[in-house]
Order: sequence, then structure tokens, then C-alpha cells
Amino acid sequence: MYEVKAALHHSRGLTSIASNALHSLRRALQSVSIIKRWQPADLLIFSNLRCMHGRGEIQGQRWLQRCYGSYVFPSGTVFQLSQPLLFQGDE
Repeated sequence: MYEVKAALHHSRGLTSIASNALHSLRRALQSVSIIKRWQPADLLIFSNLRCMHGRGEIQGQRWLQRCYGSYVFPSGTVFQLSQPLLFQGDE
């Protein structure tokens, strides 16, 4: 498995082959998507290297707090996501 970065909401294929590939990707993502209706005090922690995420239309008011942590990897690093990522200082 490899890291995938995609903003698919405004993406379109420039050729019929690219359009078909994008359609196949969207279909595959839909087949494994989980939809969650959030409740007050819900908390979600995830790794951007291990999941894709998005949201639908926001209805009403919301209060959202975010906390980010990061580690800089050298350009071109290939991740084997079946193995845990260990950082300097981890035991």
C-alpha cells in the first residue's frame, strides 16, 4: 500500500481513459466508505497516511477544533503501510 493524496471533488479526467480510471477510483472509494453522523463530544483521531477522509454538506452550526502533528519525511520516501511508522525517539 502507498500513500494517496487526492482532492476528488473537482477532479475530472482529461481523456476518456483518465475519466474511466477516475470513475473506477470513486466507485472503489464509495464501496469502502463509512458515513458517521457526529454527536456532541465525539472525537476522531486518524493518520493522514493511513486513511482518506472528507465531509458532506454542513447543516446548521458547528464547533470544530483541530490539532495537527507532523513529521517531515525526505522527498520520494515510500511507506510500507502494513508496518508501523517509527520515529526517532520511539521505543
